[in-house]
Amino acid sequence: MGDDSGEFGGKEAPPHVVEQLLSKSWGELEVLEHAGYLLFPENIYKRRKDGTFDSVKVMLRLPRQHELRKARVQARSIAAKDGIDFDRDRDLFGDIETVCILAMAIRNSTPPHEPMIPDPLELEKDYDRACLMQIWAKIDALHRVVDPAPHEIGEREMFALVAAIAKERSIYPLAVYAADLQATFVISMACLLNPLLESKPSSGQ
Repeated sequence: MGDDSGEFGGKEAPPHVVEQLLSKSWGELEVLEHAGYLLFPENIYKRRKDGTFDSVKVMLRLPRQHELRKARVQARSIAAKDGIDFDRDRDLFGDIETVCILAMAIRNSTPPHEPMIPDPLELEKDYDRACLMQIWAKIDALHRVVDPAPHEIGEREMFALVAAIAKERSIYPLAVYAADLQATFVISMACLLNPLLESKPSSGQ
């Protein structure tokens, strides 16, 4: 969880997770709005002694900037108590900060949707790292989907957008991207389609 590649300083969502979200309409995401925040339904898993998993329904709330600052301060406090140096132990500090963010983001599925386990140390004790990483990847994917100005559109994401537009019969899936990226998408689609058009015999022949 301490990898700096993700949006919030954690593991970045695999491309297929983003594609799955893009392929769904807004209604299919079953988004709720509560106290000015969007909430997304999800399941968090805990492995049992027989190897199976217990599933708990939760809501995910994307952390905003002031909450990220709060998580950083909280992580520094925990790190200091554990004798972890911010500069020398970046990976360990990153793990703590990620859990602090998750403790804010993972919410109860029922109103008023308070944090499921507010104490990040308790959250870390109750759930295995792999389970928390799965939730972290989903949060990162959701952030990239709802971000009003993503920085780039990868090839796989581009094809997912094409599928989403075809499914919706609408250009609405492009609405989350900045104007320059929308233009890049249209140009890229034209470049892909043009060779197909050139290969077809003209109607006059």
